[in-house]
Amino acid sequence: PSAPKAPSAPTGHSYPVAPIGMARVKVTAPCAVDRAASNNVIQAIHDSDQEAIDGMVERKQVYILTEGTRFEVSDSDANGTAWGFVRSGRYVGETCYILAAVVGAKTELGAKAETGVYPTSKTSPTAEDLRKQFGIPK
Repeated sequence: PSAPKAPSAPTGHSYPVAPIGMARVKVTAPCAVDRAASNNVIQAIHDSDQEAIDGMVERKQVYILTEGTRFEVSDSDANGTAWGFVRSGRYVGETCYILAAVVGAKTELGAKAETGVYPTSKTSPTAEDLRKQFGIPK
């Protein structure tokens, strides 16, 4: 199946896009089952709302993919989200949306993979910020 298309980023913005193909999840991160859940995950992370993430996991709207999970990127959008197939681990075979920076994103300008994750942030968190926010040990 192909991913539903999301609206493109506002003019003048450049968010990460993930290269199409096999990748590994760089840090343990949420992966949303549909576009609506993906938008909610982005907002929850932006707001540091761990309770929202936990609730989406309980309602099976979000999978938590562990660091090192193989993820096959099939599509990536200008809003910093990649859609694809989980190819290893607990959720093997599932499809979901993950933050592009978590699976080896590259910006159009060739900036670091971890920059520009959230369209609503003024300073873009890095993969390390994600790690700290979710309490993931190194």
